[in-house]
Amino acid sequence: MIKAFVTDMDGTFLSDDKSYDESFYVTLQDLRNSNIKFIVASGNQYDKLEYFFRKDFNDIWFIAENGANIVYNGATIKSYKIVNQDAIKGLISYAKEHMDDTLFVACGKKCAYALSNYSTPLMAELNRYYGNRKYIYDLDELLHIDDDLLKITFCRIGKSIELGEDIKKFSSVLKVTVSGNDWVDTMSLGVNKGAALKFVLDHLNIDPSQIIAFGDQSNDIEMLELAGTSYAVANATDEVKRIVTNQCSSNNDGGVIKTIRSLIK
Repeated sequence: MIKAFVTDMDGTFLSDDKSYDESFYVTLQDLRNSNIKFIVASGNQYDKLEYFFRKDFNDIWFIAENGANIVYNGATIKSYKIVNQDAIKGLISYAKEHMDDTLFVACGKKCAYALSNYSTPLMAELNRYYGNRKYIYDLDELLHIDDDLLKITFCRIGKSIELGEDIKKFSSVLKVTVSGNDWVDTMSLGVNKGAALKFVLDHLNIDPSQIIAFGDQSNDIEMLELAGTSYAVANATDEVKRIVTNQCSSNNDGGVIKTIRSLIK
């Protein structure tokens, strides 16, 4: 028996233009009527995820910041801050050395923090994903900021693999994961979508064998491996396609919504 559906957003549930078929709200009500939970798991900040479902986000579980922030009905249920100050200092040093081609965003519990003097393409990426943000004048301000830093992310347009290789040197002290074609995220060790999903399932008394998960990128792998049934959208990476139990049509074809509807008929 299906007890929950969980999906990534960018590249999975959302089409490339960041939209989805809004008739899904009818399907969402069908899920509620059947006591099936709908869980969103994304690298996005919570405010962005809530905006996507602004017409009706009641009873949706949100796993934001790649597992570092779990929110339900507008209340934070659990969050995981980066506690290793030396790691934060190291990431700041790296950011200062790569200002020309790499955007640096510190994602706090209250909002995101970034400089305002990046190139136009990088500022466009910042505007696209981090509407709830504050500008800072110096990255060292982050070492004393009155907020819990949940995730530190970097954007190098079209070069996330190369960027990931650079940031991998921090993998002994931070969770490092590629999050799309442009982004690499870092969180505290042990933080990922799968661990956060396990927390939510335990809270709901749902066994992983009773859930169906959808994803497309390497930051979805722990979540997909946890789920009893897992789907890669057609546009997923080969790495993801190798570890799932099923595949569905692409994000631009509405593969997630179509599959959910077919499974609850």
